[in-house]
Amino acid sequence: MAFDNFIARAASDTPHPFYPLPGSTRDSYLPEDGDGQPTTAVVNAASSEVSSAGRRTQQTAWAAKLKSSLTVTDTRLVFASTDFLRGFKKIKGHSFVGHVRYEWLAAVTASDLHFGRSPNQVRVVLHDPVDSNGVNVVTFDLARGTSATAFATELVRRASAFRSQQPDSEFGGPLVNTTKNGGTRWLLPFIEDTQRSELIDALSSARVSPLA
Repeated sequence: MAFDNFIARAASDTPHPFYPLPGSTRDSYLPEDGDGQPTTAVVNAASSEVSSAGRRTQQTAWAAKLKSSLTVTDTRLVFASTDFLRGFKKIKGHSFVGHVRYEWLAAVTASDLHFGRSPNQVRVVLHDPVDSNGVNVVTFDLARGTSATAFATELVRRASAFRSQQPDSEFGGPLVNTTKNGGTRWLLPFIEDTQRSELIDALSSARVSPLA
């Protein structure tokens, strides 16, 4: 069973470690202990792709070409959208939410393109928390004027601090390189990543087309 990166939830739902709860204000989420001081950006679109056992699927979900929030905390990356479209029926009292806990994080890519209609984009690759063979991708188109590189740098800084503080951690820090289109990629490897390194490399290198 593939992990859904985004789902509709209400503030009254039972808390679950896989998904955040919506907050009391627009495009917000319920903070958790350990989140720390948030860093938030505005997102114009978000998508997810699921891969399992080395096969890339086409299970792509677009979370609204509408303003939404993307927040870096000390323990996770959180997405929240009060309004959501593209195949997702609006349910009164619900928000479209998702988060990437730093325990799952495998790679982060940032692309800042300053020409045409291409958005600045942050792409996150994560280990599927419910499928031991799964690797998921979540891509965010940031609002105009927001630096994807600066936002991703803060995400990697906090994720690295979190990972290095875990019991029996063997995390030696992120590996940084440049993508073909001039973006920046950070790999945050686990010991067991060797079997999935090619898939993680391919998924973190590709670029998703912006919404039409």
